[in-house]
Amino acid sequence: MHRSWARWRRGSSGGWRAAPRPSGWSCTRPGGPRRGGRWPAGRRREAARALADGEVSAAILATPAPARFVTAARFHVTVDHLAVPAGHRLASRARVAAAELAGQVLITPSGRPWPGLPGRARLVADDDFTAALDLVAAGAGLLPIPQLLVRTIRRDDLRFVPLEAGDLRITYALAWSRERVTPELIALVQAVQDALWTR
Repeated sequence: MHRSWARWRRGSSGGWRAAPRPSGWSCTRPGGPRRGGRWPAGRRREAARALADGEVSAAILATPAPARFVTAARFHVTVDHLAVPAGHRLASRARVAAAELAGQVLITPSGRPWPGLPGRARLVADDDFTAALDLVAAGAGLLPIPQLLVRTIRRDDLRFVPLEAGDLRITYALAWSRERVTPELIALVQAVQDALWTR
């Protein structure tokens, strides 16, 4: 399953079915219209706003999610690459060890710490990997990033180098509004949980 978005679609039996989708997400409510959206990878702010406004029934967000949302079906994504500017000294490396990041500035989306990584953190307010990658390209720092995100990005001004960082990971969860719980939403939550447990 992709790091921040997934697609849910109605199966032929009328129940929910879960499937990965790397660049966006949508959900189909049994007996109702499809509701959802597409945003560039990792744009948590737009997803949370759509969820709060009732534009979508559920979204996958990095944890901790905003307190106004209920979360379930947590899963982890390994952070195993490092985004560096194309001209950086590490750009041509086959891989980078965590110890080599000492003295480097590490961009930290949403204030999320990178445990076990040396270097100085540069905090970014939103969990927006697109904006964080723009900072990397501008020379403002380096960004630990999951390979699942790397696969969706095509930029000439960046290089993605495998990172040996042990058990570094980001946790995501399915989130929804406390005020908009429906039987269909509960069925969706169950379908996502089942999909994660049977991977």
